[in-house]
Amino acid sequence: MTLEDRQILEVGLDEGETFTNIGERISKDPTTLSKEVRKNSTIIRPSTFNKSGNTCIHRQTCGKATSTCMKQCSDYQEEICERLLRPPYVCNGCKNKHKCTLSKKMYVAEFAQKEGKCFIGFAGTH
Repeated sequence: MTLEDRQILEVGLDEGETFTNIGERISKDPTTLSKEVRKNSTIIRPSTFNKSGNTCIHRQTCGKATSTCMKQCSDYQEEICERLLRPPYVCNGCKNKHKCTLSKKMYVAEFAQKEGKCFIGFAGTH
């Protein structure tokens, strides 16, 4: 895929379009776009500034939940947003992404073009 194809894909995802609609615009099969997004998405870990930073699925009911739970607790399981388990597999078009405290998976055309899969340590930093 070209950078221009990837940029069109990113904008389409941001606007909540389907792989089929985007694929028609750039003459790519929806399956190709799905594979591209799953392979070259960027994971953004939540910032812990002014928050607990705890993403454990047990954090609401566990009496020992703290921000260091992830490193210390044998029961820790990261909560994964249901949106990431089905198309479009990313948070790009989600209306709640700015309020969400879970890890995010974003498709960013420039990262996909230059580096393939990329990891960002905290939200908002590169």
